[in-house]
Amino acid sequence: MEQKGARLTRPRFSERFGAVKVDIQVTSMNDALKNSIWNFIRAVLPDPEHLGPGPLSKSVEAIAIRVLRRPIDEIRRDYPSAPRNWLFERYNELGWAEVYDLLEFILQNAKDISGGTLAKIDDGTLVNAANHFLAREHSGYRFVAGELTQLTTATEIAEIERAVDSAAAVGLDGVRKHITHALNLFGKRPDPDFRNAVKEAISAVESIVRVINGKRGGDLRDALEAVSTRIELHPALEAGLAKLYAYTSDKDVVRHSIYGDDSVPVDDADARFMMVTCSAFVNFLISKAEAAGLLKTT
Repeated sequence: MEQKGARLTRPRFSERFGAVKVDIQVTSMNDALKNSIWNFIRAVLPDPEHLGPGPLSKSVEAIAIRVLRRPIDEIRRDYPSAPRNWLFERYNELGWAEVYDLLEFILQNAKDISGGTLAKIDDGTLVNAANHFLAREHSGYRFVAGELTQLTTATEIAEIERAVDSAAAVGLDGVRKHITHALNLFGKRPDPDFRNAVKEAISAVESIVRVINGKRGGDLRDALEAVSTRIELHPALEAGLAKLYAYTSDKDVVRHSIYGDDSVPVDDADARFMMVTCSAFVNFLISKAEAAGLLKTT
């Protein structure tokens, strides 16, 4: 695995001084990014020189069946590293979205794919290694909550990850599922579903509001009032949050296309804003509700 460090994360001279154009890659993939992804995959694959040919062959078979959808009879096995070389040939034939399919599979199944050599490696270390080279090569995607998602800033990633983790910690599985589903829809390749990603993000807020209210009805203002009876909450902040939520929940504004009006599409910017904003709402409400004794950490 690559190690994080200043010399590795610092942009190259040619990038810092504008000698080369740096573009965030969303619907394409240059050679540097594709090569970096392969190097990560190769590092995860079992080394036949140390483990023998069996584990490598088994891992490549799994990739052929579950990702490439190729017959395993095609896999070369005439020398120890032949399965890996066969995979590399197939890899070079993949389009950008298919490469991300393979990367996602490799990371989510790294410990099995490695033949057990990564058994003691923390999952977070693998995610950090992948996100490191994705950022270095200006990919528009990052791993968030185990899903490869089209998010490009550390702040956005941290806010959404915190919402997923916080919801899980207090047993709000419905909230966690809504946010995770929003991520899945947002990062769906090659055709992201921005409209339904917005719907799921808003549903996450609505879910925690119902929990705080202790009933199926009520809205954010009711939840904020329930919190403010237990702890101090500035009236201006309470009113501002309620108004912002009213805007995000208005089916005639942000969610219009979800309810059948496809004439005004929801784009990447809309979905990104809603996912980050709704995650921030979730984080705020969990924090305040916990402080007020309305939620219990599991």
